[in-house]
Amino acid sequence: DSKLQTPLFVGQFDGTAEQAQLPGKLFTQNIGAHESKAPEGVLPVSQTQQGEAQIWRREVSSRYGQYPKAQAAQPDQLMSDYFFRVSLAMQNKTLLFSLDDTLVNNALQTLNKTRPAMVDVIPTDGIVPLYINPQGIAKLLRNETLTSLPKNLEPVFYNAAQTLLMPKLDALSQQPRYVMKLAQMEPGAAWQWLPITWQPL
Repeated sequence: DSKLQTPLFVGQFDGTAEQAQLPGKLFTQNIGAHESKAPEGVLPVSQTQQGEAQIWRREVSSRYGQYPKAQAAQPDQLMSDYFFRVSLAMQNKTLLFSLDDTLVNNALQTLNKTRPAMVDVIPTDGIVPLYINPQGIAKLLRNETLTSLPKNLEPVFYNAAQTLLMPKLDALSQQPRYVMKLAQMEPGAAWQWLPITWQPL
């Protein structure tokens, strides 16, 4: 439900309570675009509290942005017709970062157990290092292709994509989801090869 260039990054913060504001300071210092129309040369960072989560956000101009300029808090200060709403959140020790604020919001809902988590989908027996969702992959590739090939600007490539690529994506979307499973190993077990099991969901 996002873009190839806006993944969600998840990490753990192991700093002390006194260092809890450090991620927000780093975000403020390093995230942003030069906005010559803004008084300080960059748009301000908004900091909010949402339950147990601290959230930092900054609107950043980009020709590849997800939102049109009209949806910005201060549209007259943006240097581009589009922008990202870059977000960083920290809840307890979990850090979430993405150019797409929707992904951060969804992840917070997952942490708060108001949105299904991956653990509710994948098997709990064994180790699952890989999850493949053909429907999601096909949807993402379709959206990215059509966005990068406007019909009125790239008619030849657009028609080629419709003729050659879209049928393959349609076929891909019909495939079942799979997980790759490894057998659970005992702690301290000797190095060994493990059998791989592909399990449809």
